[in-house]
Amino acid sequence: MNYIKLLESQTKDLGLRLTDYALFMMELQMYLRSSKFHDDNTVNVNDIILRIQEFNNRVYKGEVNW
Repeated sequence: MNYIKLLESQTKDLGLRLTDYALFMMELQMYLRSSKFHDDNTVNVNDIILRIQEFNNRVYKGEVNW
């Protein structure tokens, strides 16, 4: 496999991983905002969502190695 094909393959693979990651994080945030946690004082939903958003920013800036 030549170098350009290898890079194209790696780019496609990373794109798919990033898409899977983004979908998982969206689903997780939707779950945290569900009625299950609405009146639950044992879970600080806003803090968890903030941490998720901070991590998302690091991922999209390329600061997280896969």
